Amino acid sequence: MNMNAQGKSGLQASLAGLLLAVCLAGCQSAGYQKSDAAATTMQAAALDVQSESHALEVTLTALRELATDPKGDLQARFMRFSKALDQFQAASRQAEATGQKMQREGAAYFAAWQKDADSINYEIIRNGSMLRRTQVTNQFDVVTRRYQDTHSVVEPLIAYLQDIRTALEADLTTDGIQALKPIINNADENASRIQAAQALLATELTASSSRMSSITPQNTTNTSQR
Repeated sequence: MNMNAQGKSGLQASLAGLLLAVCLAGCQSAGYQKSDAAATTMQAAALDVQSESHALEVTLTALRELATDPKGDLQARFMRFSKALDQFQAASRQAEATGQKMQREGAAYFAAWQKDADSINYEIIRNGSMLRRTQVTNQFDVVTRRYQDTHSVVEPLIAYLQDIRTALEADLTTDGIQALKPIINNADENASRIQAAQALLATELTASSSRMSSITPQNTTNTSQR
């Protein structure tokens, strides 16, 4: 290999090394990017909780229709309830998965914040950053605990509704439905409390998402020109 070729090869290797270093530096997400990722997932969690609550309402409506008028085509109404219950369970699984993702991304964000704060030289700035980190972490922990508490009561309700379905499968008659009426009413009452908790949780998730996001919502209100 001649000298020109060697020089060209060396230059290419140097450029490749430089590009790799730049790429590695650029691939490291800034703290605010991790914050935005957590905020986005929190907003997704709010939507999933709303979807879960809607699926629960559809399930209850179908069950009420079956219980309040146990006449006519019981099979068709039972199938509507059964299908709605399956969809409610799927919505609950989706909400659970998003909640777990939210916790992972929150942990990654707070770990990155801690690392950034540790690298600050001036103590007054570092202490201020750590104080803010503690405040935001506490807010995040409150929301995630509420998320876990709300979901912990959804799972028993699903199991309760599945037992009702099993009982109806064995005795889908007017008398069978009447015998289950007190149990169905109890499920309705419990579900109402859960839906109230879900509504509050969705609101808190949306508010927390806005606080953690670096992207502030724009005011889209149109003003008249004078």
